[in-house]
Amino acid sequence: MKEKLSCRKTEVARFRPVATGRWILKEIVPSGDKTPAGFPVIQQFPTIRVIETSHTAVMQCKATGSPPPKIYWLKDMKRVDMTNPRYSINSEGSLQIDNSEESDMGKYECVAENSVGTEHTKPTPLYVKVRRVPPTFSRPPEPVYEVMLGANLTLTCVAVGSPMPTVKWRKGVDQDLTPENDVPVGRNVLELTDIRVSTNYTCIARSNLGVIEATSLVKVQSLPAAPTDVIISEVTATQVRLEWSYKGPEDLQYYVIQYKPKNANQASIML
Repeated sequence: MKEKLSCRKTEVARFRPVATGRWILKEIVPSGDKTPAGFPVIQQFPTIRVIETSHTAVMQCKATGSPPPKIYWLKDMKRVDMTNPRYSINSEGSLQIDNSEESDMGKYECVAENSVGTEHTKPTPLYVKVRRVPPTFSRPPEPVYEVMLGANLTLTCVAVGSPMPTVKWRKGVDQDLTPENDVPVGRNVLELTDIRVSTNYTCIARSNLGVIEATSLVKVQSLPAAPTDVIISEVTATQVRLEWSYKGPEDLQYYVIQYKPKNANQASIML
């Protein structure tokens, strides 16, 4: 049942907030009287703040009175839960919010209270913006890696964004190499051992803002095939003419010819 409060024209009712968001009557003072001695006076007021998530927000407040008032804060008409380790109030009364989250957004009031009375500021908004950046590669894999047959190789892929993207590897067209239940965030290292075949490996970075890919060709440098159609001609005591054909796909750098003089135990090499 609601109670109706009546005041004479010469009186002003003062109220104070409680944690439930309701207000209770603290005192009634004559309207023509001055503020009682020692009544809390707020000297520094909070201002509208706009910050990004994970940053620190400070809502300023400073008050005097006799006895010195105790300062606490309201958020959306409810007392701020100071058991939250991200919240703290400094010696002057300013509220500091570390590592801000989207849930910190709201209207804050500074309340100064002592045995004489209670004073509070106007509700002041704190806006917390969620930073949104699509994924991008800060360290993509190289386009081509050339390795010898049977070699090992480490592929590293690093991507950033807000929120941070997950990073996974794919072999060829459709062979996923990263387990779905263990996809790393931001960085993924792929270890390849005993490489035998040239293959494409694709790094995939994904967040709710998009998907990007970077593909690397791991190319195996195999030994060239032997020349064909070898023809020996113009044989003399000191020289011989050799001709041959080579039809392999590789671009050769040079040929190596081995020969062994008659009655010699070890072959010689001629480039």
